[in-house]
Amino acid sequence: MTAGTAPANPTLDEPIRNIRMQLDRDLATVWAEYQLRIGGKVSHSGYDAFQLNRTTTGWKILNIADTFR
Repeated sequence: MTAGTAPANPTLDEPIRNIRMQLDRDLATVWAEYQLRIGGKVSHSGYDAFQLNRTTTGWKILNIADTFR
């Protein structure tokens, strides 16, 4: 018996930075640089873009787009 086991797949990590947000009433756009790491090694990077709409129950994502390099 072991005290713990290693995951079968490498861990995924996607830190974001340089976040920019624009807001007008109930519409928001968020733009952020990201870097995807698999098992600690950089796989690729790019930008994420989100459009959100504020509703009576909170913010909802309308659209997600990203670049890949």
